[in-house]
Amino acid sequence: MQAIRLVNPPRISLSRPPTGALFAAIASVFILAAILIAYQFTQATDSYASQVRGQVRARTAMWAITQELLVDSRLTELDRSLRSGMVTISRYKDRPIPPIELEEITQRHWEVTGVVVIRSQVDVHGHGADRIQWSAEGAPPADLATQIRRRHMHITSPDTLAPLLHGPFDLDGRRVIVLSRGTLETVMIVIDVERLADGLDTTLEGSGSSIALLTPDLQVIFRRPEVSPPPDADADAEAEAAAITPAFPTRITIPVPLPPPLHRDQSTAFTDVSPFDGTTRFVTIRRSSNWPVLVAVTEDLDPTEQTITAQREQEMLRAGVSAAAMAILSLVIVYLLRGMVQTSTELADAVSRSEQFRQELQRREELYRLLASNSTDVIWLYHFCDEQFLYVSPAVQHLRGFTPDEAMRQTLPETLAPSSRPQIQQYLDNVSHAHAAGRPIPDFRGDIQQLRHDGSTIWVELQITAFHDDTGRCAGILGHTREVTERREMEEQMRRMAQHDTLTELPNRSLFSDRLNRALEMAQRGTSRLAVMFLDLDEFKPVNDALGHEVGDQVLRIVAKRTSAAIRSADTVGRIGGDEFLVLLPTVETPEAAESVATKICEDLCRPMECLGHTITISVSIGVAVYPDHGITDTELTHAADEAMYAAKQLGRNRVVMYTPTGGADTYQ
Repeated sequence: MQAIRLVNPPRISLSRPPTGALFAAIASVFILAAILIAYQFTQATDSYASQVRGQVRARTAMWAITQELLVDSRLTELDRSLRSGMVTISRYKDRPIPPIELEEITQRHWEVTGVVVIRSQVDVHGHGADRIQWSAEGAPPADLATQIRRRHMHITSPDTLAPLLHGPFDLDGRRVIVLSRGTLETVMIVIDVERLADGLDTTLEGSGSSIALLTPDLQVIFRRPEVSPPPDADADAEAEAAAITPAFPTRITIPVPLPPPLHRDQSTAFTDVSPFDGTTRFVTIRRSSNWPVLVAVTEDLDPTEQTITAQREQEMLRAGVSAAAMAILSLVIVYLLRGMVQTSTELADAVSRSEQFRQELQRREELYRLLASNSTDVIWLYHFCDEQFLYVSPAVQHLRGFTPDEAMRQTLPETLAPSSRPQIQQYLDNVSHAHAAGRPIPDFRGDIQQLRHDGSTIWVELQITAFHDDTGRCAGILGHTREVTERREMEEQMRRMAQHDTLTELPNRSLFSDRLNRALEMAQRGTSRLAVMFLDLDEFKPVNDALGHEVGDQVLRIVAKRTSAAIRSADTVGRIGGDEFLVLLPTVETPEAAESVATKICEDLCRPMECLGHTITISVSIGVAVYPDHGITDTELTHAADEAMYAAKQLGRNRVVMYTPTGGADTYQ
């Protein structure tokens, strides 16, 4: 039998893995870690770049708002002097204004170089002429006088009461703009642009920052700092620098079209490349709240940040190449570790810089809050979905008598007077519908009435626009409230001054003509008649010469009062100048009825008058014309009544004469 030999079984030992496998495992771990770090670094870089762009955008936008408020406040202050000039004109009636009155307006503001007053003088036949008065020595410059005269001739509506801004102009080597107000009596103040710019805080933070004031058609009013090309700039660059230097009245060009057209408180922003040094700048253009001007603010994008971004992209590329090399060559783990440590250090630097930017952003927010807290206007944020205020500035306590905490517990409609609530509620409904449909949130601007803590009401100008969060979604509405009670009272006073005689408070020629044309339209649609009377006081000039203008003015007031009492409430009596009056009877049955009213007026005016201690008796000559017998237009009727009045003068005065085309007259004592 064959012997069986037992063979020893193999020994199984657990030894360390080969060095290459260990390196490969470590390399794989480091590759994964490098990929993760590279991904995080990319996210941090993108976030950092977004913060830089957002900071520049926010800084230029806030400075645009700040400068817009400064410009608006300065022009509004100048407009107050302009309204004061209008009141000065009304005091002197047809007499020349003493030069000291105009010089007072000029000396009140450093930037005002002169005051121009235009008065329109119209006689009884409608012929007119302009009288210009200039506060400075000599006559106003020819070019400026031509601009003033053209503007005055084009104003035909007495409702044109808002202030107007003209220019810029070149006046005696100085760049000026003109602020005007009024219609038949117009006041214009000439403003030195350089002085206006020096009086504003045009100092901006940041390297390469600038501010410019533009007209709506992009004409440069002023720019700070002024632009000058570098010494080695070519001819084209020098020409472009001259084109936007404030010494020349020219326009600027922008690389993108403005949105159609910029409304009040709207702004646009874009990025442009300088033709001088290739530096990229961020530009924000904002429309003023109350004036037709644009505020443009620019800031250079930091070249250092652009270099850092490019360097990080290169480092990310190196990190990717290193990660690929680790998969192939595990022996370079030490170098990869050093690269990872370096990357971690750079990431820490990025985080540190992000913290610095966060602190800078916080400082900016505190600055903006300080600006809002010290503004006399109320700034607020409102969440229309929750119907609650997110922020109300402290100025609300001065404006409405509520503390900010009390105001924030109210809803927006609860802050309004009952007459203004439907208007704002309709706007909030439109905002909610637009937000739900994903459409842009509409803006709002208008005058409304708000409730004060004591129950009284005030007029305010309300401006509302939408604000968005970091994702671009609408987060609520931003409101700006400014009290305009004084402005509305002044506008109402000026509107009445433009349509009424200041001495007798009767309608003037413009308002009387408007009512006559309306009465003619009503008469043409029906079959009724209307009558026009032309009244002229007899021997009124001797009263003025003998007893003085104060007595004469009192006589005119009594004549106006008695004439108004002799007619119906639907009729109109107006003073067109001197001792001449017009009376409108919008409905009369027969010409005899019009004669009867004229006779009653004549008899009432012949009664003695007690004027400042004097007993005065005067008479009046009245001419009467009837539609459609004597004319079908306002000019024809007024002319016919004027001729009849002159016939009454020739027949011995103190009588009523009915116009007849043949030249005859019916006379009444």
